[in-house]
Amino acid sequence: MPNFSLKTITTKESPGIREIAISGAMTIHHADEIRTTMLVTLNEAEEVRMLMAQVTEIDLVGLQLLCAAHKTSIAMNKRFTVAECGDGNVKGTIQGSGFRRHVGCVQDINHTCLWLGGGK
Repeated sequence: MPNFSLKTITTKESPGIREIAISGAMTIHHADEIRTTMLVTLNEAEEVRMLMAQVTEIDLVGLQLLCAAHKTSIAMNKRFTVAECGDGNVKGTIQGSGFRRHVGCVQDINHTCLWLGGGK
């Protein structure tokens, strides 16, 4: 699986914010590494931003990881956002997967669901 990378960045604006820059395929092939990075980063920071501009492919597992990270952040009273979304294929997968929602899940009392309006 060439050209896959994950990088955790501490922002200059606030040490409580971490960004995870992902490049390449956000698929089942990299699920364990992505999951571990998300969990470690959520434990370290008050806010986590997922930078996905360089994501070239996403599958159902990738979408589920984003949803699970958001639900985990809610349970931890933290913030998780997708700050950038990859190319048209990624946006198409998000919209075509059935993840698009009009209302967030039960845990989403602050209406921060990643899938409201179909993603970014």
